[in-house]
This record gives sequence, C-alpha cells and structure tokens, in this order.
Amino acid sequence: MEYHQEWFKDSSWTFETKILNTEVGDQFGMAITKVVY
Repeated sequence: MEYHQEWFKDSSWTFETKILNTEVGDQFGMAITKVVY
C-alpha cells in the first residue's frame, strides 16, 4: 500500500486502460479492463 501512496504523490504518474469486453443486461452490466501502470 505504501508503494501506491508514493506513486500517486508523483505528479508524472500515468496509466493506460483498454476495455477488453463488456456485457450489458437488463439488471446489471460488467466490463473487463486491462490497466497498465
């Protein structure tokens, strides 16, 4: 957890996201994503 706290304090941090799959139903929806940081 300490690693992430320090990482978010850094003003130059970035991450990339990609939506791999989505499903939308009558009562719920879901998405599978890939995050690289």
